[in-house]
Amino acid sequence: RSQPRAIYSLTCHRGKFSFRGMKQPETSMTSMSSFIEASYTSVGCVDDIHRWYGNYARLEKEHAYIQWLFPNHFSSYFSIESVPLSEREARIFREDVQIARRYITSYKMFLDFLGLRLVDPNTGQLERLPGGEGRLYEALVINTHNHLRIRRILASLAATGFKRYMKPLVRHLAWEITGQDAQNAEPAWFWNRWSGRRPALT
Repeated sequence: RSQPRAIYSLTCHRGKFSFRGMKQPETSMTSMSSFIEASYTSVGCVDDIHRWYGNYARLEKEHAYIQWLFPNHFSSYFSIESVPLSEREARIFREDVQIARRYITSYKMFLDFLGLRLVDPNTGQLERLPGGEGRLYEALVINTHNHLRIRRILASLAATGFKRYMKPLVRHLAWEITGQDAQNAEPAWFWNRWSGRRPALT
């Protein structure tokens, strides 16, 4: 079975694997093939999934990738192939800079899917993309299973060393829904919709 650390430790392209600056796993050469096998999922490796950036239809339709991009300590009801993040793996996620960088790429990709973007990687500050109202409406109102994806992402942020990203994400989504945030003067799109303005889908 695929392992969360293996997913982020190896890079791949068209079935060829390498470490390309990544920290090599502490494993013997006899078990290396098993480690490589563990880095490949039914939807490909993390590099394959990152190539879906901006492909909103595929990110919406596929249901087996979110567990790999955002591992946490809980089992998935949607992907029996995935496994919970172990405490040892979580520690590696928190300590390995290269894994952290690739994890942030995953986070940026999903934020883009929601119509948002990461403004400050240090604090986790977010903002809505230009025209992102339609993406938010489609992801959160039409396709409500994305609520579960966001819940998984929050649990993953807590486990992998990105707790500082949790509050900005929750706060921004709360503002989009309620329109209540003293620090954000821009009109919230959900707030506008309940006032009779429906955002155009993009």
